[in-house]
Amino acid sequence: MADLIEIANHLYGLPLGEFVAARNTHASHLRTDGEKELSTRVRGLRKPSVGAWTINQLARTQTSLIDEVDALGEQLRSAQETSDGAALRALAAERRALVSRCVKAAGAAGTDGGRSVSTSTLSEVEDTVRAALADSSAADALRSGLLVSGLSPTGFEPVDVTDALAIAVADSPHRRPTRKRTSVGRPPAPTPDKAAAAAREAEDAARKEIEEASRQASEAADAAAVAHDSLADAEAESRLLESTLADLRSQIEDTVHDLRSAGTRITALRKEVDTADRDLRRAKAAKERAERRTPWLRNGDGQ
Repeated sequence: MADLIEIANHLYGLPLGEFVAARNTHASHLRTDGEKELSTRVRGLRKPSVGAWTINQLARTQTSLIDEVDALGEQLRSAQETSDGAALRALAAERRALVSRCVKAAGAAGTDGGRSVSTSTLSEVEDTVRAALADSSAADALRSGLLVSGLSPTGFEPVDVTDALAIAVADSPHRRPTRKRTSVGRPPAPTPDKAAAAAREAEDAARKEIEEASRQASEAADAAAVAHDSLADAEAESRLLESTLADLRSQIEDTVHDLRSAGTRITALRKEVDTADRDLRRAKAAKERAERRTPWLRNGDGQ
């Protein structure tokens, strides 16, 4: 199993265009060496999408940035679990800034053969980072550097990363150390001796429950405001992408029109060439006939 991890880690760090050939070469060598099972597993490693390859390079070259994603993600998830609206509001701007930095870094890390990183690829990077900030499994998948496809954010719901990974995160050499959660025990509820005291306690408990429900409702409203903010960002980006798509479609239409015009011009020029060739053949034939009728002119003798 260690060999598979080592080989996968090597393959997913290669330039994207070299992946398939290198994978098949490894598999062939293993089969020649008699390691048929490992050869089959290596040959089964899927080629990453352009977006996943870019994300893998980000994870491999910008480990400190990935550490920041882990740290901020834990703060965001903790605030969400405790319905801490104030914390969520405070962390929202930090989240946007970190996502932007990751996308910018991916644009630099994801250049392959001198080609720039496309808008759709950077969008896939952004979605994956957002998913990692919301879910610890997605964060581990991001850090692994073994993604074959990008991840999609699902709010703070768990992200299914199984199909997005080449091998399990637990086998990745880049996995992060497990952090233990510290649980805080609750003191036992008091048991008053007198009925009156019990009634007052029940009333106080009910009042506190109402107050706590009100507080949670307020913080849920704050969390919803943060979610709306994220939605607004996503919608703005969607509008930008739609505008870019419209521009590209317009350019394609102009190019098709120019291509058709060029085709029409080529057809006309071919007709002109055919006519000129036909006239040339006729002229040559006429010259030959004239020369046959007046052979002394060919010898330069005018007598």
